[in-house]
Amino acid sequence: GITGLSANAVTSGSTLLAAAGNDYIGASLDTLNNTGTVASPTALYIAATGALGTLANSGTISGNVVNLSANDLVVAGGTDAAPGALTGGTITNTRSDLRFVRGVMMLNDRITVGSHSVVNSGATLLVNSAVNITGSYSQTAGNLVIGVSSTTSYGALVISGSASLTGGSVTLAAVNGGQLSAGSYTIASAGSTLTTSNLTLTAAGYTVTSSTITANGATDLVLTLSSGSGGTTGPTGPTNPATPSTRYTAVGLAAGGPGVGTGRALDVIANSGSAAAQAFQTAVLTRLSKLSGEAQQLAVTQLSPSQLTPQINTFSVTPSTNAISQHQQHAAAYMDGPMGDVNGKGAAAGSDGQQGAVWGEILGGGVLRGNNADAAGYSGTTAGLVIGADWYANDTVMAGLAFSWLNGSVNGEGTAAGGQTKAASYQLTAYSVWRPDWADQRLSVEGQASFGYNHYDQRRWIGFLGARANANYGGEQYLGKVTVGYDLPVSASFTLTPQASLRAVRLTNHAYDEHDAGVANMAVGALKVDNLTQELGAKLSGKMDTGLGRLLPDLRLVWVHDYLNSPIATTSVLAGTSFVSSTGRTAADGLGIGVGATLDQGDGFKLRLEYSGELRRDYQSHAGVLHATFDF
Repeated sequence: GITGLSANAVTSGSTLLAAAGNDYIGASLDTLNNTGTVASPTALYIAATGALGTLANSGTISGNVVNLSANDLVVAGGTDAAPGALTGGTITNTRSDLRFVRGVMMLNDRITVGSHSVVNSGATLLVNSAVNITGSYSQTAGNLVIGVSSTTSYGALVISGSASLTGGSVTLAAVNGGQLSAGSYTIASAGSTLTTSNLTLTAAGYTVTSSTITANGATDLVLTLSSGSGGTTGPTGPTNPATPSTRYTAVGLAAGGPGVGTGRALDVIANSGSAAAQAFQTAVLTRLSKLSGEAQQLAVTQLSPSQLTPQINTFSVTPSTNAISQHQQHAAAYMDGPMGDVNGKGAAAGSDGQQGAVWGEILGGGVLRGNNADAAGYSGTTAGLVIGADWYANDTVMAGLAFSWLNGSVNGEGTAAGGQTKAASYQLTAYSVWRPDWADQRLSVEGQASFGYNHYDQRRWIGFLGARANANYGGEQYLGKVTVGYDLPVSASFTLTPQASLRAVRLTNHAYDEHDAGVANMAVGALKVDNLTQELGAKLSGKMDTGLGRLLPDLRLVWVHDYLNSPIATTSVLAGTSFVSSTGRTAADGLGIGVGATLDQGDGFKLRLEYSGELRRDYQSHAGVLHATFDF
């Protein structure tokens, strides 16, 4: 057989004949005329040895069209009354350009031209659905007619490469019983650059303007119809899409959380005539209006300020603060009292046998929050170091200073999926322990005061735009904490210590401007977040001798309660409109867990391993610490 030739067996009387089922060109042919219907899996095949001058099609070619020759495939169409049609397959023409030169042609095929172009230099192309072009598109004359059934169902060119429309016209026309209406229509999308000039834009009964929108490497050509008559020549600036008042307010209310404030802001922008609002209407609201209900709720939430950073206001504080608290309690056990003299040398901390200590910790942990109606979830990790020095004024008072560095990263989930915040925290903490003689050193009072600086590297993902708004900024944190415990010996080796603590934290984040997301970038105001957290519980401590030295295990369980638990409000400016959005905090109540063990070999060096965790509704955190102390 001949590759590309389709033949069927037919009979004529008693004679068996082979009848061609498609058009096959293996040599030179000036013009191939088709006025009827050619329907075959491969309707037209031009071999590498073939040469076709012009395909004149005023009928229908249904099936694949293949041109393996290096000659341009030149196509002419029919008339307005009897247009030609290319449908039901793929046009493969990867060794040359595909050129539409005259006549009217209904285009309903996929087109693959590789590194070459589809060129319209004088034909009228009727496009009633999405036509995918692998390659580039160029229009220097002729007419591109986009058939419109509704504002959400209309034709378009989807081009993988570049597009250039520098002549002729683009027309929007009602088809299939539909009608034109005011609004915006994305009629071409290019994976690379898209340029326009000298175009006549028409739509019966409307004024037409055009704009190009570039996002995530792709460029769209958007035509906007507004009430009027006639056409507009040449691309012009953006115009207001037809966006009903309070449309997005309802969407934001349905989305909940930060979407509530953002939805109201979008309606303000939709009805504004400012230049910033008009650019936003064309680039963002046009696309937003085409999404389904649930997709719109997600999009409105993603147009809100980052949900991650406000939620992690204690993310960079808690691990180092808890680690220092554990060190304080560990040091208190070496001062006189029921657990004093645990080093077995008869010299408690603060006596002539010990005047101080230097210590260090390696921290690591993770956090997970589930999604709910008030805020998106996230998962994150932390890692860092703490170094400190203790000074014992006497056997009842110890003071110290610690420096901590913590690096953390959280990744959004749910409506915040694709978003990320990285935080680097530097904290200086002064701390103390007091075990008064008048309480027989059973009472311990531990205090902390710290100042820290945080640096944030933030990413906000806007999925329906394929854009990411980035920001880098800083902030400060201030902390005060008091813990009170009272030792109750339960045996010679174990002590139960009821404990209560109160921690106050103020976090301030600087104002910042986003970048890299075009008109969807925000200017976000400074943020202040206060936390007041109580812990109430008990710690069980023990001591036992092993072949490696004295082992000091402990177990701690506490009830955690946040007194300040209202949503966190963030003020932002989007497209010239200021608004407030809110993000819910974690549940107010939870369970804190601590498990640790210290190994003391009696030579002034101690090694400790501990775990701490916190469990709340839709939230959990876990941390591990390796702690080393050297007494002097």
